[in-house]
Amino acid sequence: MRYLRQLANLMTSGEDGKYNDDFKRRFRSVGKKAMEELALLLELKEFDINLNPGGIAVSGDLRLMGMWSEGNGVYISMNKDFLGKLWGDVLYRHIQHMKDFTGGPNNYFKFCLLGNPAALRKTIMRLRKDDSHSLIVQSLHDGMAECSCGGWSFSRTCLASKEEIEEEFKKHAWR
Repeated sequence: MRYLRQLANLMTSGEDGKYNDDFKRRFRSVGKKAMEELALLLELKEFDINLNPGGIAVSGDLRLMGMWSEGNGVYISMNKDFLGKLWGDVLYRHIQHMKDFTGGPNNYFKFCLLGNPAALRKTIMRLRKDDSHSLIVQSLHDGMAECSCGGWSFSRTCLASKEEIEEEFKKHAWR
């Protein structure tokens, strides 16, 4: 997981991706290799890695799309254009096929998680639908979550702990 850790270091560095050819070159090189590592870590049966370098004023966009099985995949996208978002830096969501660019609800994690492959795998694998019930946490800040089956949701007007949401989800999933 050497390249995932290198990508985590690059993305958490104070270096900006805008107007920086050296950063963009490293992002392209390390990013593609890191996404290959991630595809293997996630045990994707099929995957596609794409890097859109963008113009000089942006870092570029790195994307991994992959499938565990028919109708069961993941879309992961990142760039370094808008740092410090409260909800996270890397977008990931469930997809149903390799041309599904809208997919399920957006989920996010921070760049630093790229440097912890075990935690990264655990986070993303929550989207994998091995059975009919998968928890999708949309926001801890707003206390929002739902089940992949569409028959359960959790909503609160204030902060909710992950443990609290998981406890409520278990009541639904294990009926």
